[in-house]
Amino acid sequence: MDSSQFNDPMIMRQIIVEHYQNPENKGIVEDSQDYININQKSSTCIDNLTVGLKIIEQRIIDANFDGIGCAISTASTDIIASLIKGQDIGEAKAIINNYLLMIKQQNYDEELITIANVFKNTYKQMARIKCAIIGVNGFLKIINSLERS
Repeated sequence: MDSSQFNDPMIMRQIIVEHYQNPENKGIVEDSQDYININQKSSTCIDNLTVGLKIIEQRIIDANFDGIGCAISTASTDIIASLIKGQDIGEAKAIINNYLLMIKQQNYDEELITIANVFKNTYKQMARIKCAIIGVNGFLKIINSLERS
């Protein structure tokens, strides 16, 4: 997808709605020892997501989530899950960190986060920032916990 499309509010909204209504990565695998799951619950809204990663030999084999979330939290978690699948830990962390820089209105690599650029205007609605990062922060917590162990 051409990054110029992420300047069209209608296309951006369409992508967010599509990932909210039909998330590709929804469904946690709880019974497998290969997955690391973490729950992320908001204290200010309905967002209550469990995110999971399957990591083998420093590569993210699968990324998923489940729970209740608004359009922004569901879509952002779904999109980031798709972007980090198949990446090694360092690459996944770079994608997540660039996404978080974008949300904070700091310099970031727009090419690295591709479709996640649809959330670049989230800062305009302060209440939505938490929604846009809740699941993503869960993925980052899992990755950081592996780096410490």
